Amino acid sequence: MTFSNILIAAGFIGFGALMIVSGIRKKKRCAGKTIGRITGIKESTDIDSAGSNSYSYTPEFEYEVNGQIYHSIGNTAYNKKRKIKIGGEIKVFYIITAL
Repeated sequence: MTFSNILIAAGFIGFGALMIVSGIRKKKRCAGKTIGRITGIKESTDIDSAGSNSYSYTPEFEYEVNGQIYHSIGNTAYNKKRKIKIGGEIKVFYIITAL
């Protein structure tokens, strides 16, 4: 095994360890989870270099935590509008921040 192969392997191991630690930290930041209700659909349009339009759809939803109702937009977009059902349920992971 050459020195450059060892460096490359060490780099991959280091990157993997970093991703694992990052995932653990993200999970710790999540204060709780609840079920929200989908209230709408946000449509986004992108135009590629050939001038063709592509559309993506993201759920808008509301959820309740400690008696307070919050509104938000999902972080996952879909290619088909029909994949999002208004009135349907959505899993919500939230963070409580101190003021």
